[in-house]
Amino acid sequence: MHRLLLAVVAAVWLAVAPGWAARNPREPPTVEIPGQGVVVGREVSVTRTQKSTLYLNIPFAQPPVGILRFAAPVTNPLPSWSTPRNASAFGPACPQIVATLQEQDRILTNFLLDNDLQTSEDCLTLNIFTPDGNPPADGWSVMLWLHSGDFMTGAASLWDGSVLAIRQKVLIVTTAYRLNVLGFFTTLDGNLPGNWGLWDQVAAIDWVKDKIAAFGGNPKNITLFGHGAGAVSVGLHVVSSQSTNFQAAIAMSGSATTPPGASSGGVLTDRSQVEAIRKLAARFDCLPSTADVMTCMRNVQPVGVLVEWAIKYGTYGPVEDGKYANTTPPFLSDSPKNLLEMSKRGVPLLIGYTDNEDALLMRKELEAGLSPSKFETLLVDATIPDVPVPETENNETCPINGETLVDAVSFYYTPVPPSEDGVMLRQKFMEFTTDKKYGSPAFLQASASSKVAHTWMYRFDYRLKTLGVGDAVPDWVNVPHQYELPFVWGMPYWTSLPTQVVWNSQDKKIADIVMALWASFAKTRNPTQQIQGGAVKWEPFTEANPGVMVLDRNFSMTDTSNFDYRSFAFWNNYYPKVVESLTSCCNQTAGASTHTPHSLHYVVVVPLVLQAMPWTWTAFGWL
Repeated sequence: MHRLLLAVVAAVWLAVAPGWAARNPREPPTVEIPGQGVVVGREVSVTRTQKSTLYLNIPFAQPPVGILRFAAPVTNPLPSWSTPRNASAFGPACPQIVATLQEQDRILTNFLLDNDLQTSEDCLTLNIFTPDGNPPADGWSVMLWLHSGDFMTGAASLWDGSVLAIRQKVLIVTTAYRLNVLGFFTTLDGNLPGNWGLWDQVAAIDWVKDKIAAFGGNPKNITLFGHGAGAVSVGLHVVSSQSTNFQAAIAMSGSATTPPGASSGGVLTDRSQVEAIRKLAARFDCLPSTADVMTCMRNVQPVGVLVEWAIKYGTYGPVEDGKYANTTPPFLSDSPKNLLEMSKRGVPLLIGYTDNEDALLMRKELEAGLSPSKFETLLVDATIPDVPVPETENNETCPINGETLVDAVSFYYTPVPPSEDGVMLRQKFMEFTTDKKYGSPAFLQASASSKVAHTWMYRFDYRLKTLGVGDAVPDWVNVPHQYELPFVWGMPYWTSLPTQVVWNSQDKKIADIVMALWASFAKTRNPTQQIQGGAVKWEPFTEANPGVMVLDRNFSMTDTSNFDYRSFAFWNNYYPKVVESLTSCCNQTAGASTHTPHSLHYVVVVPLVLQAMPWTWTAFGWL
C-alpha cells in the first residue's frame, strides 16, 4: 500500500552488496565506535571528484531474538567485536512478507524489487552516509531516516543517502526497526504492551546521539525525517516523553494523528487488535494467560511462519500503551491528539503531503472514473469504519446510526449541483482520501506545533516528468504517495541508475531545490535560510497565518484566498464532534432506538459479546 516509487530504487539499490561504485585503491575507511569496536566502511563515487563514505549494518541494540522477541531493545551492553567489522554491505531487513512488497512494486513501477532482499530477526542495524572532506568544528548536521511501509514492510536500505550527503553536506543515517507482529504484537496489558518498533527507533536515536561524533556528526543537531509510517513515527516521537534525543523533525505524508487505514499506517485501537491477537494465539496453540501467550509466541519458529500467519489475521502498528504499560513507561501515555494538545515541547517541525496520496492504492476502482452510485459506495465504505463502538453494560447491544456520519461526509464532498461526470467524481474522491488521511492530520500537528516551535507546512504538487521513472502514474493522477521522494533523495544524480534513464532538466532543478530546503531546515530550522538568491520564499506556519507552501514549479505560498482550508476544519473540528455524538444516546440509555435510513442501510449494530474462546478474555484484560 505504500512503496510507490521504489521503481528506480529497486533495480539497483538493493543489489549494491557486490560493489555499488568504484572503490578507491587506498586503504578502506575505518572508524572506532566507542564501546563497540572498529568498523571498516567503503567509499562511493557520487561525482567525478566527490565521494561519500558509507558504514553499513552497524548494530545499535542486541539481536531481538529468543526472550528478547516482543521486548524493548536491549542496549546495555551494546553488541561489540574485537576485530574490525566489515561495514561495507547492508544487513538484512527485518522479517516481513517480501512478496507483498514486490507485488506492490509490480503494480506501481516499471522495476521490480530485487529478489535477493534478505530478512532476519537479527536486524537492528543502521547505515551511515558521510559527506566528503573534513566536518565543521561542531560536526555535520545529522538527518536520521525512518522508512515507510505502513509498519508492515520496508527496509533501511531502500534509499541511497550518498547524494543527499554529498550535495548538502549533511550526515545521513538510515535505520531498521521491527515490523508487523514482531514490532507491534501486544496483549493489551502490562505483559506485552507493544510498540517494540517505536522503541527500536528510540534506541537508534540514542545510539546516534552517543556515537555519531565518531563519524563526524553533530550529536546536538539531529533531525528525524520519515515518510509514511516513518512520518507517523516522527510525529509520535515529537509528542512522546520517552523520545528526547533529537532536535528537529520532518514528516512526509504522515503525522501523529494519521488515521489507521492510510498507506502510512496509524495508531490502532485496542478493539481492532483483539481479533487478530485471538486468532494468532489460537493458531499456535498458545495458552489462556498473557504470560503463557508471551512465552509460547516467543518460541514459534521459523519466524517467517509467525509473520505469515499474523498478517493473514490482521494489521499491526502503534497502540496507545499508556492504558496498560505498568512495568515500564509507556511510549504513548495518552491518545496522539491529546498529547499534541498538551505538548509544551518545542521541536521545530516541517510537515506535509502530496496532492493525490492514495490514488494508486485504489487505481482499479478509480481508473475509469466514478458513477454517482459508485462514488457514494466508496464514501460509505471509507466512513463506516469510523463509526464508534459503544461501551454498554450487561452485554447489551447498542444500535448506532452511521447514516449521520456518512451524510456529513457526503454533504461536504458531493458536487453541487449533483453531477454524473465520472472524472469530477473521481477527483472529489481523491480529494476526500487525501484530506482525511493526510492533509488534515498534517494541519492538526502543524497547528499544535506552531504554538511551541517554528513550523513549516507544504503540499507537494510537482509531477515527475522523466520517462522511465514515473511511468506507472496514469495521466489522471498528479503526485501520489511517495512520489516526492526522488526529489528529497536527489535521485536524478544517482550514479547507480540504469543508463537508459535520462532525467528531465526540470526534475533535476526541483530535486536541487527540495534537497536544499530539507537540508537547510535540518541545519538551521529554516528551510530557506541557505537557499541562495531568495529563490524560494517559504513563510512559517503560525496560528495567525497558517500558510502552506505548494511545492510545484513556482513554489508559492497559500492563503485563505487561494487554498481551501475548510476541509481541515471539517476533519479536525466538525467530524470528531459528529463521531462523538453517535454514542451520546447509547451512553444515556442502552436501549435507545434509531430511525431507519432513507436510502442506504448505515445502521451498525455492535454486539459486545465476543464468541466464546478456549480461554477467558478477562484474563487478558481485553474485555
